[in-house]
Amino acid sequence: MELIPGLYQITGADSGPVYSDDYDCNCYLWEYEQGEFALFDAGAGRNVPELLRRIDKLTGDVRRVRYLFLTHHHADHIGGAAALRRETGALTVASAHCAHLIEAGDEQGIGLEAARNAGGYPPDYRIEGCIIDRLAGDGEVWQLGCQKLWILSTPGHCRGAISFLWDMSGKRILVSGDTVFQGGAISLLSLPDCSLSEYKETIAKLDTMSIDALLPGHLGAILKRASGHIHKAKIEFDKLRIPISFYHLATILGRNNL
Repeated sequence: MELIPGLYQITGADSGPVYSDDYDCNCYLWEYEQGEFALFDAGAGRNVPELLRRIDKLTGDVRRVRYLFLTHHHADHIGGAAALRRETGALTVASAHCAHLIEAGDEQGIGLEAARNAGGYPPDYRIEGCIIDRLAGDGEVWQLGCQKLWILSTPGHCRGAISFLWDMSGKRILVSGDTVFQGGAISLLSLPDCSLSEYKETIAKLDTMSIDALLPGHLGAILKRASGHIHKAKIEFDKLRIPISFYHLATILGRNNL
């Protein structure tokens, strides 16, 4: 589904044209230069052939995907990374903290063991470790063709989470992973590396950035005035309240027997 020219949402757990699997995050494909693409997040890995089919349809050749950027280490975002890296040849990118967990396939460290036990994933769901080719750190500016991509450290939902920012078609675009969603919702989890204090700092940081389009890891993309949604979360924190918290749709709907 084309969001704006050259930017596509290709997976999601919500019903509709981008539906791919109940456990997938939203994955986004960006044509940063003619014939050169970057993919943001990898989904849960339960339906990689369909994801590759969609990529091939949009790119003409899956090996035109040069980068696979991972926002954080949770399974619904990295489960498909190893297979996608093999099939596309893309350089896979993550923060230093997330990289060692992803490479090791550390199911306890990424929270998958706890999530399975809580009914968030089927009992037989497993991930494959994935080599991380490059590390991305806060404040770095990457040159992708003629485009500049800013790396932002955005912990809170989990340690090591990063977001990606760039300007395109007159819009400032943020791929936020599971940091912030429609209506100023956030995603707090009862896991050791989820931090309310870091979340508050992250939302305050994003609130200063005049975001036009927000591409979150779940729910719908916001293509105009996205800064207003981020500001709603900041207001809640400023009033010493906790913003509405979102958890994975599959668990909310009780789809853990798939």
